[in-house]
Amino acid sequence: ATFLTIFLAFLFCPSVGLSVGNMFYVFSDEGITVLQPSECEIRRHMKQTERIVATYEEMCPKGEGVSPQRCVWSSAVNVRDKYIYVTQPLQSRLLVVDIQAQKVVQAVATDPFPVKIIYDKSHDQVWILTWGNMDKTHPTLQVSVKHKCFIIMH
Repeated sequence: ATFLTIFLAFLFCPSVGLSVGNMFYVFSDEGITVLQPSECEIRRHMKQTERIVATYEEMCPKGEGVSPQRCVWSSAVNVRDKYIYVTQPLQSRLLVVDIQAQKVVQAVATDPFPVKIIYDKSHDQVWILTWGNMDKTHPTLQVSVKHKCFIIMH
């Protein structure tokens, strides 16, 4: 994929983007692309089938009856300029991307259908809004205290 292809995909396709330092992360149905805009260059592309370091699961597992394999994202945040936390609503989890290594290092289970993630720098907490399902009938708010555990708030 060329820089222009990724740029146009970001503009016209449903994807999530996040700027971290001098890099820009694009979360698309094909995976995660790391761009360096100042040099118009793709630094890294993490494909759907790339493995999560901690679990060796695929980053975007193929769903039952789903073809072709696609990644679905909903929200992303930069945590302490070290990690990107990004939610995957169909897998009911968030992924932790190590910015320096440019790898997905961990998957963390959430309540069903996480749709929004916010990082509170002053308390060093990550808050996750989940809908429970597509109809939004069972919303919850989860908090990660120092990124070690999740507490469910109904």
